[in-house]
Amino acid sequence: LVVLAYKSYDSTPHAMVDLSERLPNWRLVAKEIRMSGKGSLRDTDPVMIAQELQTLDCAIVFTGTNNLGNELTTSTTSYATDYCGFLGVHVGYRNELWQITKALFPRLRPKLERCNRVICVGHSMGGSLCELFAGCANRKAVGEPDYEQQKWLQGTPELMPEIDPNKVQVVRN
Repeated sequence: LVVLAYKSYDSTPHAMVDLSERLPNWRLVAKEIRMSGKGSLRDTDPVMIAQELQTLDCAIVFTGTNNLGNELTTSTTSYATDYCGFLGVHVGYRNELWQITKALFPRLRPKLERCNRVICVGHSMGGSLCELFAGCANRKAVGEPDYEQQKWLQGTPELMPEIDPNKVQVVRN
């Protein structure tokens, strides 16, 4: 599934073509982009969900560093903080995940609820975001604000339609 992490940096149409060739049993069912800042400080955080056609399992995909001008700060701001009940969490990655889930999960949550199970894929900083995301999801700390922001309720698994590559939602904040 490493191809999913790689394709998270690509345009949606190119990613869909490559996925159909390299992972023919998977389809892209969601792609949302959180965008903030301007100019060299513009930060785009794409998040994708791909679904396996037979098992109805899903992979949520976090993109790694894609703008050294501002995301280098995410990696180098490294004092410890708390996240989802975990102590000593890297504050830069915690803040990045918190901003992404706040902006994008209202639209991604309904898709995750239709998955049989969810795995997380990410490259570079995306891998760090996956570690935090998966740890929080598996902890199920009901009532804890970080968990409540990213949680989804398991629904009945169903095959979701492939996205329209021309209708990717960009959320500015």
